[in-house]
Amino acid sequence: MTGQRSIRPITVTQVLSVMAVAVALYCLVAFGGKSIEAYRLTKWRSELQAEIESMEREAQLLSQEIERRQSPEWLDQALREAGYVPKDAVRVIIVETTPVATGLATLRQTPDPAQSTSVAKTETNESLQLFHNANWEAWKAFLLRFDE
Repeated sequence: MTGQRSIRPITVTQVLSVMAVAVALYCLVAFGGKSIEAYRLTKWRSELQAEIESMEREAQLLSQEIERRQSPEWLDQALREAGYVPKDAVRVIIVETTPVATGLATLRQTPDPAQSTSVAKTETNESLQLFHNANWEAWKAFLLRFDE
C-alpha cells in the first residue's frame, strides 16, 4: 500500500472562495476596530462637551463675582468684616460741584457791541463773587497764614 494520494486540481472557485473569506475576515476585523474607535471618540466628545458646559457656567459665575466685588457695597462689607472700618461708620462720597450758571449764559448769547463793556464788567463781578464767601476766606487765611 503505497500511500499515494491523488492530487485534485484546485479550481478557480476554490481560490476565489478562499480569497473572499480572507477579504471578509479582514473587513470584519477592520470594521470592528473602527467601531470601537468611533465609540471611544463619541464618549470622549460627550465628556468634553460636559466639561465645556461646566467651564462656561464657572466663567459666568466668575464674571458675576467680579461685578459684585467691584461694587462699593462689597468693599464696605469686606472692610468691615476685616475690622478696618467700625460697624457704625458712615461712608462719605465726595461729589465735586460746578458753579451754578447765572446770567452769564444769557449775557454771552447777546453779541451787542454797545453792551460789551457792561458784559465784561458783569462777567468780572460774577467771577469774583465765587471767591467772596466765608469758606474761601478761611482757605485763603489758612494758605497765606494770615492768622499768625
